[in-house]
Amino acid sequence: MQNNRLKLIETTQDGSPTLRMDGNPDNLAYTEQMHYSTGAASETIYVYGEAIKKAQAFLKPSETHYLVVGLGLGYIEILIDLLTSGDFKQIVSFEKDEGLIENFSSWCALKKSDVHDHVINSLIDQLKINISIEKVKTQLKNKLQIYPALQQAQNVMPNKFNVICYDAFSSKMDSKLWEFHFLDQFIKEHSAPICVFASYSKTGALNRALKQNGFKLFLRKGFSTKRECTLAIKA
Repeated sequence: MQNNRLKLIETTQDGSPTLRMDGNPDNLAYTEQMHYSTGAASETIYVYGEAIKKAQAFLKPSETHYLVVGLGLGYIEILIDLLTSGDFKQIVSFEKDEGLIENFSSWCALKKSDVHDHVINSLIDQLKINISIEKVKTQLKNKLQIYPALQQAQNVMPNKFNVICYDAFSSKMDSKLWEFHFLDQFIKEHSAPICVFASYSKTGALNRALKQNGFKLFLRKGFSTKRECTLAIKA
């Protein structure tokens, strides 16, 4: 799993894998880990598992559309499948690194990938569930669409979404994705009338964009030592 942006696979404190990537054109020495060092699987479950559960409380699972910004190693996509037992309409994901898209797509097509096996086993262990990994792969293969760049591909998305998991790298890696104007337009165009929005981050621009588009923000402590994360609902 090598490409021009990948630095290395690292193991977080809960035993689950993450990646450290470069990608800032203004500072070639800058790298960023995809997840908090305390635990990649733990963070995913804490931040995005709550959004998935909230959606299940007032949406018909088989008609629920999910949008993920930041495929990475596929943690969120796998978590959606695990928590819904595959009962969802669609997942659309974005990832600008072509190598990550290719590797995850190959894994879903039942090809071997130790790192993705490690990801799903970490989530399964923490959720304490028993499920066929091959079944998860097949469900994702059939219901997941991955696009290579968020800004260029927004107009091809066929639906508005009931759950938006905003897991993009920080503004140090991609400042545009965290600017108010972009977030405002993105949320306006892609959030369904009933929508749950979650992110590991909480910023002033994101808060304003969510409020501007009819979301109610809930106070939620961030994962581990982070101050806050974002959970918002429009209904």
